[in-house]
Amino acid sequence: KTLSCLAAIDLLFAQGYVSKAIVFVPRLNLAAQFEEDWLDFSQRLPWGPATMGPLYCRPNEAPLMLTGASGYITTYGSLTSQPELHLSEVNERTVIVFDEAQQLGVDVDGSTRSAEEAEKLKQRAGFVISMSGTPLRANGSRLLFAEYAETKNEKGIYPLLPNVSSSY
Repeated sequence: KTLSCLAAIDLLFAQGYVSKAIVFVPRLNLAAQFEEDWLDFSQRLPWGPATMGPLYCRPNEAPLMLTGASGYITTYGSLTSQPELHLSEVNERTVIVFDEAQQLGVDVDGSTRSAEEAEKLKQRAGFVISMSGTPLRANGSRLLFAEYAETKNEKGIYPLLPNVSSSY
């Protein structure tokens, strides 16, 4: 899912829809992995040279955007500890990626803090990509930005209606 996401973002840059990418992940090791994946994948895109520049894993301090970068990667913890810092980076030409989106639980009983802050970012961003291999959180609550069927299935849950799906 990471490479598909990176390919989609590069095409958004190529078509002029976005000029910045911000990626949120649950843990620092995943942020570093996302950075490394783009560094490698950007050199072998099937349509030619990458349009999007580097994405750097960033600590929770300004400046988040480094000179020459097309975006940054950070954690949900960073978002919840200093939401204003991240909100100031987002505009209509920003694509935001929420990786491992099961971290963004939302339900009638309330949402996670990261989901609340993610919703604020979405209001300013031009595009949002929400990725998860998990259709529900462990507690059964729904994922933020996901669409679900209107009726429960035989297991008593509302099935996820994926925008895109794949299998092996």
